[in-house]
Amino acid sequence: HSRWRAQSLRAIALRMSRVGLVVPRRGEIGLGPFYEAAFRRLGHDVHRIALWPTGERGPPLAELARVTRLSEVALNVRAARIAKELERAGVEVVIVVKCPELPRTAVEALRGSGRAVVNLFPDSPLVSLSPPLASFGDRLSAYDAIITFSRSLVPVWHQLGARRVVRIPFGYAPEIHYPVQPTLEQ
Repeated sequence: HSRWRAQSLRAIALRMSRVGLVVPRRGEIGLGPFYEAAFRRLGHDVHRIALWPTGERGPPLAELARVTRLSEVALNVRAARIAKELERAGVEVVIVVKCPELPRTAVEALRGSGRAVVNLFPDSPLVSLSPPLASFGDRLSAYDAIITFSRSLVPVWHQLGARRVVRIPFGYAPEIHYPVQPTLEQ
């Protein structure tokens, strides 16, 4: 399986793939639409799914992680539903945007029958993870790779328990980062 998953990770860059993009919440703001548009521009068929589709914002995942066992059960149930949807869509690679709170069993459910599952975490784990970082080791090692933007964060992710860390330098998209505001006349 690990050899196949490594080949699947390379498939993102080498050929068109069906990509499952799991984002924290649904909506047209935030990282979900940004990454969906980016992967589509690269020629991939993208199937975006919100981890928490109910309500525009959904519950904050860090808060859910503090609720312990109840949140883990809820996350596992939701991941199993998402995995079925990914299977129906023929997704080859699952990219989870942030969501390091997903339990190991939820990540394994997303993997399904052999899909590679990577976590694209565009923030520093040193300032953005709660509860404490040490509790994420088992969860992070369930991913085939963690994708980060910073060279200096690669060893940090390894220390937190990630098996493989891939650095993709941060990209700048003017229309996303500094959108032009229409004037009153427009």
